[in-house]
Order: sequence, then structure tokens, then C-alpha cells
Amino acid sequence: MYFVERHVIKQNHTCWQEIDKLAFLSKNLYNYANYFCRQKFFETGQQYSLTGLYKLVKDGVDYRSLPTKVSKQIIRMLFKNWSSYFQALKAWSQNQSKFLGKPKPPGYKHKTKGRNILIYTHESVYKPPLKKGICHLSMSDIKIPTKQNQIVEVRITPQTNCYVLEVVYEQKIPELNKNEAVAGIDLGLNNLVALTSNQTGFRPILINGRPLKAANQFFNKQKAL
Repeated sequence: MYFVERHVIKQNHTCWQEIDKLAFLSKNLYNYANYFCRQKFFETGQQYSLTGLYKLVKDGVDYRSLPTKVSKQIIRMLFKNWSSYFQALKAWSQNQSKFLGKPKPPGYKHKTKGRNILIYTHESVYKPPLKKGICHLSMSDIKIPTKQNQIVEVRITPQTNCYVLEVVYEQKIPELNKNEAVAGIDLGLNNLVALTSNQTGFRPILINGRPLKAANQFFNKQKAL
């Protein structure tokens, strides 16, 4: 099973400047590749194949400004965005009532303010530092402490005032003993608690959260007056 270890990188973090620079370069590559995709679509109404898109951009400065494996992930992401757009366009043509308007093709990210996600596969994480509890990303000085050693990938996602670095790792879930007592709890809003168990004779419990939700809304309204 996959899990995520999250790290919030704010402007005072030692890795902020480099991550911001790489996210900017990621944006450049995304826009560069998207230019070819948009031209292809407006001229022919079709989409580039993933291989065809690679061939168009692999020798460009924007592609080579990042580690090759990271650049490939950006191109794959753009390809998926266009594939999703064509699927949405097809669904729209079949039933427009399900949409607020005609789907728009993937646009460009802002030239100066735009930033784009960075994805480092496990092959782009240095192994020796990982044994010492450090996630060191390929061809960079980005080093983040981690408790994980079975890393699948590392995602760096730009947010409004920070970056969220997610270490995706795999961990095996131990098999439960058939005689072991287990309870499952699902917390929510309208249903505050849903509780069940594997024990014979246990009656599942469902607690209505609406009264508590209404009381909270009333309190907030009174406080706002």
C-alpha cells in the first residue's frame, strides 16, 4: 500500500530557493511542450502521441535544464492533461447538460508567476543518503530528512505561499489474525461517526453529525454579529 510523508517548504526553508527555481523551469518546459500540443490541436484537431511529443522537445533547452527523468514526468503529465481534455470533449458532445460549458484545451501557465509540479521517481533519489535518513534528489542540493526507505516517488507541488514536498512510499500491511479484534471508524460531517467491527454480534454504530454541525453554524453566525 502507498502512503505519503508530507513536508511543507516555506520561504525561510533552506531548500526554498532551489525548489522555486526548478518549479519555474518545470513551468517553462510545460509551456514549451504545450505550444506544440495546442498548435497540433488547432490545425488538425488531434493530439500528439507521447512518443511524438518526446521527440519534439527532447533536444530543447527547457527539456535539458532539468534531470531527464524529471522532464519526462512533466511531458507525461501534459500528455495526460490533453488526453483528459479529449475525453471531456467527447463526453460534452454526447451530453452537454452535464457541463457548465464547452471544455477548454490545456492553457499556458503564467510566464513569470507560473510554477509547475516536479516529480522525481525512485530512480532520481540518491540511495546512499537514503540509508542515513536523507532524501536527496538527483542533480540538486535538495535534502529532506525522511523515515522512509522504500520510496516510490517524490512530488513537489507549488501552493500559494509554499511548496508541498510529498515522499510517496510503499509499505506492506501486516495480515490480521483471524481471531484478532478489529474496529473500523470513519469520521465525517453529516455522519459524525460510522463504526463497525469484525466481532460476532457487534452492531454497527452510525452517529448523526447534523445537530452538531447546525450548532456550530449557529455559533459562528452569532459570533459574526
